[in-house]
Amino acid sequence: SPYDEPVPREFARDAQWVDPLLVGEVAYSVRTRDGRLRFPSWRGLRDDKDPLEVICEP
Repeated sequence: SPYDEPVPREFARDAQWVDPLLVGEVAYSVRTRDGRLRFPSWRGLRDDKDPLEVICEP
């Protein structure tokens, strides 16, 4: 798993972890307390960014 914290067994059981190759941009109105995006909207692929440059915005 690429996550620092262990993934619950019920979610990890059928997971197939992959290396990121593409970067996509998503707009959203707000992030909930549990980290979910409210009203997400796909903006498209970003060919100007490398997957290793991507950070999670607060």
